[in-house]
Amino acid sequence: MKKLAVDKGSEFLQDCSRKASSHGIKPDELKLLIANQGTSVKSCIKNYLEKHNASAVVCGSRGLSAISRAFIGSVSDYLAHYASCATIIIKPPREWLGKSVPVVERRR
Repeated sequence: MKKLAVDKGSEFLQDCSRKASSHGIKPDELKLLIANQGTSVKSCIKNYLEKHNASAVVCGSRGLSAISRAFIGSVSDYLAHYASCATIIIKPPREWLGKSVPVVERRR
């Protein structure tokens, strides 16, 4: 299961890199972080950013409502408030809002 997640995550990062490059954006580094079981994704990312003195982080937004963010939490919202660097949040296209669309489907 972990290998599949790492493979899919790596593939997704490469796809993002290609798309960014096609728009003239060349990131210094793309990093796939693997959180230990029981560790929140939010804190894993925040700790990595602090440890490596990152200048910025780009993350996506699922388009959750304020109520959903309050109950489930939002990684992008957390990073915007607590990250030690600039946080750039990319919103999903309007047609995805309110739908449950897996990341693998979005890339096609």
